[in-house]
Amino acid sequence: MSVLLRLEQLDVPPGQHTLLHAVSWEQYEAILTELPETRGTRLLYWRGTLEIMAPSFAHEVIKRLLSDCVFILTDVLDLPALPVGSMTLKRQKLAGAEPDDSFYIASETRVRGKDRIVLPDDPPPDLVIEVDLTSSSVDKLPIYIAMEVPEVWLYREGRISFLLLSDQSYVSSDCSRQFPFLAPNWLQDVLDHSDRRAALRLLRRRLEEHLGQG
Repeated sequence: MSVLLRLEQLDVPPGQHTLLHAVSWEQYEAILTELPETRGTRLLYWRGTLEIMAPSFAHEVIKRLLSDCVFILTDVLDLPALPVGSMTLKRQKLAGAEPDDSFYIASETRVRGKDRIVLPDDPPPDLVIEVDLTSSSVDKLPIYIAMEVPEVWLYREGRISFLLLSDQSYVSSDCSRQFPFLAPNWLQDVLDHSDRRAALRLLRRRLEEHLGQG
């Protein structure tokens, strides 16, 4: 109850994060149960440390733009896709995370119709999006390694990177695992564009031209 009380009293400004140490797994799960789903913060748990984050306006704009890119990719390529947003992912007694956004694509049929996802019995999302504008105190990548997330799109210091899981570590790649022809610079062009709608139209046009060439 003491951890719950402290958490309820915390005021985390947008774009900032707060750490709580020596938090047990049972306390973390109790916090998840007690807090409303409509809260504006996201929680990250790793080996007894709990981070509470409040996304900023700029963070949400970039996240939404990258998410829209995924929707365009799966639409043009006619791929099944299940967006699960910031769904809480948990690896029992060890780690918990709420990604900026996440998608089932290659594994969509394995979770279709499910009411809840339980790792490791169910697969993790095929793709996780993380926007890091404030240098989180907790490194999220070991958490996603523990959950065996195959691909992370990481936006940091103005650049987008594709990180692919290989031998219990993430390796930067010149192409996406979910969309093998896709290079990071395609999305970087979208992110750098001053007009959001025009940028997304550009991505769709490049995809259609690529398919036409194929």
